[in-house]
Amino acid sequence: MTTSAPSKWELIKEITKDLCLTNNGRVTINDVKMKFEELYPLKTSSDIGDDIRMMTINSKSRLSHLSIYGKPSINSKLRYPNFKDSIKEYPRISDPKNARDVLFYLEDYSVFELYEPSKHGIWEIVLNENDVNFIAKR
Repeated sequence: MTTSAPSKWELIKEITKDLCLTNNGRVTINDVKMKFEELYPLKTSSDIGDDIRMMTINSKSRLSHLSIYGKPSINSKLRYPNFKDSIKEYPRISDPKNARDVLFYLEDYSVFELYEPSKHGIWEIVLNENDVNFIAKR
């Protein structure tokens, strides 16, 4: 039986968790990128920031990564109109059981720590009156 190798975001997630344990619970994209390049020199590291923001529950750039009903921004097209009013995809609420709900940003999207609902609260993607997605704390 063969097992598949972890995906890149999963490697980044493990590095991030390990670094948080040794850096007073905090990490930067640059910290993760340097460790990733050390451990996986043959893999590209240019998009690590995107992966980290995708795993950050209060990151606005996360709106572009999730397949939910609505528009990521005012000027974009409506995505997945058939999901409107579907309990499957909307609302999107942070949950520590979700493998991608890992981080919480602290300062200007540059310093992150591991997400803890009791400390950071519950976050969700909601729609405004124009069906534009935004992230709000519950």
